[in-house]
Amino acid sequence: MDNKNEKEKENFFEKLLKVSEPWHIENVEEKIIDLNNTEVHIYLNYPRGTKFKCPNCSKDCTTYDSSWRVWRHLNLWQYKTYIHARIPTIKCCDKRPTIKPPWSRDNAHFTLLMEDNMLTLSKMSTIAKASDYVKEYDKILWRVIHYYVNRARDKADFSKVVNIGIDETSKKVIIILLTLLILTIEKSCMLLREKTIQQLIDLLKTL
Repeated sequence: MDNKNEKEKENFFEKLLKVSEPWHIENVEEKIIDLNNTEVHIYLNYPRGTKFKCPNCSKDCTTYDSSWRVWRHLNLWQYKTYIHARIPTIKCCDKRPTIKPPWSRDNAHFTLLMEDNMLTLSKMSTIAKASDYVKEYDKILWRVIHYYVNRARDKADFSKVVNIGIDETSKKVIIILLTLLILTIEKSCMLLREKTIQQLIDLLKTL
């Protein structure tokens, strides 16, 4: 493929993936794993001399070092797709922070769009079926689910709770339903713990 066609292909993928400056697509590779499996690998880079804002003081800084990382992205057509990117480290504020890419959360192995897709599939079916569909182990999906559930729990506001109902199943799993004082009664699971009722009441006192 000549340089013109190669550039047109990179521009196409940049629009498709909504890649924004200073990042640009440096290369796109098709990897044939076997007769039934093909992967798309997209490589992102940034121009030499690019300055990035320090996450601590917002000062524009040149890069001190960099390393390549990879994330699983949404499938392009039926192909597993991976994004590779050179992630810069800067030297500022007596520290060497690594710049966070806009397409992923910290220390994640998937892009935000891929994680959103995994969560959506998990809501619509069983974890086993969702993991089979995205071709990842179920424990990996559970890890993503636990992260977002815990984050949502940390942000939960129970200040308007006026009534709490406690129920205990035969398996000693306790479900607490909360009622909000609003025009309609809404019920949602507040806590799910393998504890006795008295232990759970003591736990509620700490919230």
